[in-house]
Amino acid sequence: MNENSSCPGVPELCEHSKALISQVLEGMPTIADVAAAQQELGHCLPCVQQIDFQVRFKTAMAQQATDTAPPALQLRISEALGRVDLGQIDVTDL
Repeated sequence: MNENSSCPGVPELCEHSKALISQVLEGMPTIADVAAAQQELGHCLPCVQQIDFQVRFKTAMAQQATDTAPPALQLRISEALGRVDLGQIDVTDL
C-alpha cells in the first residue's frame, strides 16, 4: 500500500491526492510545482502516476489551444464581428 494510512492507493478515492492535484493544476504548473507534488505523493505510486498524467494532459491541451485559425477564417470572423450591432445586445443574451 503506502505509508499514508488515509490513502487507499487509488487516486480517485484519495482526498489528499485529489486536493494536491487540483492545487498543482491551478494555472499552468511549473516544474517545481510538479516535483513538490510528486515528492509529497511519493509514497503512493498510483497517485504519482495520476498527477503525472493530469499534468501531461493539461500541457497537451494548452499547446493545442494555442493553435491559430487560418488567415481566411480569421478574416471571415473579423468581418462577421464587425457587422454585429452591440447596441442591440442585452446582458441576458450572454
